[in-house]
This record gives sequence, C-alpha cells and structure tokens, in this order.
Amino acid sequence: MESIAKYALENRLEVLLISSASAILLHQLIENRDYFLGYDQFATKQIVSGLTNFSQLCYANSMLQLIATMPEYTSYFKQLREKYITPENHESVKVLSSIISTISRINRVCPAGSFFDASTKLIALLASDSKWATSQQDCLELWTRMESAIEHECHKSISHFGFLSYKSSKTADPFKWPTHFSTLREMVCTICGKRKDSRVEKLHMLTLDQKYSPNTLLTDLETSLEHYFKPETLIVNCEGCSTTSDGGESGGSSVMPSFDSSPEISLQDSIHKKTLSFASLPKYLCIQVTALWDPVSGNSFRNLRPWRYPDCLDLSKYCFLQQFQPDKIINSKIYHLEAIIVHVGFDNCGHYYTLRKIDNAWYMCNDALIQRVLTGLNQNGAYILLYTR
Repeated sequence: MESIAKYALENRLEVLLISSASAILLHQLIENRDYFLGYDQFATKQIVSGLTNFSQLCYANSMLQLIATMPEYTSYFKQLREKYITPENHESVKVLSSIISTISRINRVCPAGSFFDASTKLIALLASDSKWATSQQDCLELWTRMESAIEHECHKSISHFGFLSYKSSKTADPFKWPTHFSTLREMVCTICGKRKDSRVEKLHMLTLDQKYSPNTLLTDLETSLEHYFKPETLIVNCEGCSTTSDGGESGGSSVMPSFDSSPEISLQDSIHKKTLSFASLPKYLCIQVTALWDPVSGNSFRNLRPWRYPDCLDLSKYCFLQQFQPDKIINSKIYHLEAIIVHVGFDNCGHYYTLRKIDNAWYMCNDALIQRVLTGLNQNGAYILLYTR
C-alpha cells in the first residue's frame, strides 16, 4: 500500500487513480510527513481525550471533537436541558446529558494515550430505527439529525406544558443555536433603488462549491465566498420606475404608485441586481466544502489539491447594509479559524478526522490518536471549516 501512495506522490497522479481510501489517506500522510510533530515519549498527559472507533464511527468522532471546540454550543445544550426537558421526556434527558458529559470528558486533561467510546452510545440514543447506526456515514448529516432530534423533544415539552402548541412553536422558532444564521435574498433596481422579492432564509451552515465551471476549480475560500455572494444581473419590470400614459416619470420616487388607475400605468423594464447577503451572523460559522464529482467513475471525492483558507476571515463586505454600520459592529464580523473536519476518500469509502486549535496550538484528533501538528491551515481534503468570532 505504501508503494502505491509513494508512486502517486512522485508522479503527481490524480486521486481518482487510487481506488482505495486507505491508500489516499496514506498518500496524504506521506505528503505531509514533516507536518506532524511526533509523539513525546516522556509525556504523561494529553490535552484532550481520544475517541475509540469500534464500528466505522469516525464520522461521529469527528463531529464530537468539532462540537467540543465550541464552549457556547455546549452551554446551549445545558440551557435546553434546564428550560425545556422534564423527567417525562427521559429520552431527551439521556441525549442531552450524554452529549454534555461526553464534551466535558473530551476536553478534560487526561493521561497520555487516553481514549473512550462515546459515539456508539450517542448514535444508539438518536436512533429512530435499527437502520440508523449502520446506514449513517456522514458527520454533517449526523449533526443535523442530532439538532433536529433535540428540537423535536423540546417542542414536545413546550406543547405538554401549554406554553406553545407544537405547530405554532415551529413558526416561533424558540431555538437559537450558536451556529445558526440568516441570509437575505432580494432584487434591487439599479435606477431607482427600489427593493423587491426580499426573502430571509435561516441556515446552519454555508455550503461552498469548489467548482466555478466544469473545467475550472476555485483555489481558495475567499474566491469561493465571492462566487457564492456574487450578484446576478436581471432585466425585470420595476414599479418604482413606472411611467404614466402622458409620458411623465415617477422621478425615481420610492413611494409605491397608486394602482387605482391601473390602466394609465405601465411598468418599465430596468436592470436589477439580485443580491445575497448575511442578515445575521452566528457566534460560530460552519462552512461545508462540497466534494467534486467524477463523471467517469460516478464517484464523489474530496479535492486533494491545495485549497487555501485563511486563519482570519472578514465577512463585513458580505453583510446587509454593512457600509452604514460603525467600526465596532464591522469588527464583530471578523472570524478566526478554530477547527477543521478533514475527509479523505470517496463518499462510500473514506475516513474523517478533526483538527482543533487549543491554546493557540493545533492538534489532530484522529479517533483514539491525539497528536500535535504544525498548523491546521490549508489542509487537503477539508470538509467542514469552523470559524468563531
């Protein structure tokens, strides 16, 4: 296996020429042989605990290590348990208590080489049927399901006590996860400035594409963000630029024209910019980097070419009305990299591990293995980036 990886490295072959996910991982380890600082044989303690991988649960282990990076996320679990969960909802108590105790144990300084099993219990608690634990293989889907399961149980508690019906509580959305945010989509007339078709969407993660076109790859996070938020130019009817039948113009007034005499009004086509921006920002920003699709093999795979992402990320230019906000608010839109989930291999055959920044030092959390590394920046195969402000 090592000879295959070395051959691929020396000849700069594409990842698709290597069919085994283990060979891909070995390829990456050989390519970054100077990246690892190695073991300290005299160390008696390690800064975080490892997690065992008994039944292909690397995706769950990587998710738990990522969540352990976010103190306010764990605090939110405690708030939900105290505010919504009752003894009657014992399953919710088990799930939340399991997550809280697991995160606390992961972040505890422990003897060197320490690890424990947390993912098996968590997945068993989240299981809605017997197929869940064996079919689920993606850390992002597991994370989403975990939040949904907790919200569902909290909704049941709200409904039980009569604070809010289950149906109306979905609309009220009492949950404020530290990773959730909202975006604003709208069209703006370039002539009169009138806005239309405004729509706010709530998200828990940004999903960025690495491909600009079928034959062009985006090389860094900043370029992918610019591509994601790039305005579109459309020519549509504008009520603000409407003209009357006698040739008079509205003068660009932002006041909506009266439609009492609609036969005398015709809508004028004008150039609009269809924009996308942040309407609100989270404490923790999670960015998912999509996989690449190979039409020949029919497989999705992680890009092992260099794809750069910064340690510091300024989102002010992607925020709604950022130009009218004071410097204090703009400074709150600066994020710093805290963790990365790396995936190597294909969708149906691969491996996950997490890189975490602890006390300004980077650590690779690869199941039971905890090892200090030089940096977490610009990792090939980055799947989820976690930034905090």
